[in-house]
Amino acid sequence: MTPTERLLEHARAWRVSVDDTIETASSLIAYGRRDGRAVVLKVVKRECDEWRCGEILDAFGGTGFVRVYEFAPGAALLERLTPGSALTELSLSGRDPEA
Repeated sequence: MTPTERLLEHARAWRVSVDDTIETASSLIAYGRRDGRAVVLKVVKRECDEWRCGEILDAFGGTGFVRVYEFAPGAALLERLTPGSALTELSLSGRDPEA
């Protein structure tokens, strides 16, 4: 199954209405909505370090990271934080604890 097919399959299964997609070197990223909430659906193209990203992020329970709504091997449905600030901006302005 191609990454695009996997993205569509997860979007259907997780009830995500996709508004836009982008492609990175390692993943397909879909921005959309589920139950009125802004979400990000990440599908990793091939098994690599990112393959278990959903499981790993879920272990943090939203503390210091985005919340994970759903995950499967090679895919994760994440909360979308908007507007966001680049952590580098906070760090460079001496606000590391806040970052």
